[in-house]
Amino acid sequence: MSSNLRETEHGVEVIPSKYEAGCLITGAGFMFAASAVVLFFARDFNIVKGILAAVVGLTGTIFFGGALVQALIILAGRRPLFEIRGGFLRRKEREVALSDIDEITFGWHVYRPTGMVFADLVVRTVQNRRYFFNTYNMVSEKEIDKLVRVYILPYATAACRKKWEEQAGISPESRP
Repeated sequence: MSSNLRETEHGVEVIPSKYEAGCLITGAGFMFAASAVVLFFARDFNIVKGILAAVVGLTGTIFFGGALVQALIILAGRRPLFEIRGGFLRRKEREVALSDIDEITFGWHVYRPTGMVFADLVVRTVQNRRYFFNTYNMVSEKEIDKLVRVYILPYATAACRKKWEEQAGISPESRP
């Protein structure tokens, strides 16, 4: 099993897992195709079933087609999802100083629509600003936990360290 963390001379990069990317593309591809078939055959049903099938087919086609396109764009770019470099957590134009991180969580959330589909690394700073680092469900929780514990928590605030440990179910007092 390969790691999603790639150490470079400048820091550490978070890269998509080929296995998890393949699962996402396969699942989204099948669901996109199924939604397109439902949409295509919607006209063969009576009026009520036809409208329902058209709504379901259109919604599925847009949703799963969007997920499929997003995954293909990420993989075609061959760039890291995000990285830690020079004391900053970076993704494209977003940059957060590790020492400013007051809270960090990983998973699905309701702060923005893509957070309900793809798991994000959500960072809240001491200035109470939220930053989102999307993993597109292509990085395992184990790798994110390793990234946070090894590369982020040593530089984050004490409150952040305590919150992460509580979130992980490990109290700081019980760690060796």
